[in-house]
Amino acid sequence: MINILLVEDQMLVRQGLKLMIETEKEFQVSGEASNGQEAVTLCEKQTFDVVILDIRMPEMSGLEAGRKIRQRWPDVIILMLTTFNDEEYARLFVN
Repeated sequence: MINILLVEDQMLVRQGLKLMIETEKEFQVSGEASNGQEAVTLCEKQTFDVVILDIRMPEMSGLEAGRKIRQRWPDVIILMLTTFNDEEYARLFVN
């Protein structure tokens, strides 16, 4: 089973993504958060294989949360979720 943390500030979007992800039997959304700070806190309490982060969220962005998660848990796979067509966001996270 692949444990996924899904981080998206819009509840309806998060619920829809969860439904789509869990159609695959190997995937389980075992954690949900509405901002980057909640995501980091959940990672402190639970182990995830994959973290899916929205880029723009209140309190702490997905970019900032992704950096913190990668630094503390380098084996976690991080996927960035965005509706923006801007490569600058991807470069910000990688650098």
